[in-house]
Amino acid sequence: MRVLLIEKKEWSSKYEELKLNTCGSEGCPQSRTSCSFNRKTDVEKIEVNLRKAFGLEKQRLNFLVEFLHIEIDEHKASLDSKTHEFDLEIDQKRKCLDDQLSSRVIGVGKKEVEINHKEETIANTVLVLDKKLEKIKEKEKDFESKVKALKEKEKTMRSEETNMETEKKQWVA
Repeated sequence: MRVLLIEKKEWSSKYEELKLNTCGSEGCPQSRTSCSFNRKTDVEKIEVNLRKAFGLEKQRLNFLVEFLHIEIDEHKASLDSKTHEFDLEIDQKRKCLDDQLSSRVIGVGKKEVEINHKEETIANTVLVLDKKLEKIKEKEKDFESKVKALKEKEKTMRSEETNMETEKKQWVA
């Protein structure tokens, strides 16, 4: 592009030079016609060359625009591909986390059921043990009352025995 711009400037400066020369050579009419013919052909050549340069510049710009469109399309495709891969990866990780969370929730639920079952079992065991303790206390009270009654009976029997011995001694004596 720089080369074309430099070439364009050169041709423009030559064109301006030729214009000035045509205006400055008014002294000789014959040479003016031949000069002006030469200058006219030079100007036409310059004009043709400038048009070629402009055409090449236009082609080059069109090529660059086309190239940039292709590059942009490639970048968009690459970006879309990477975005799609990223979305898939995110979805996969999200699913994995959801699965892990679900399994943990299920595990916690099982543990909760197990703990509730153990609490019920322990509560039932405590009730059974409390009932047994009450029965044992009742039996202990019954036993103590029977022991007390037996001791009283034994005491009564001893006193009767002593009474009988005293009577026996009195009968024997």
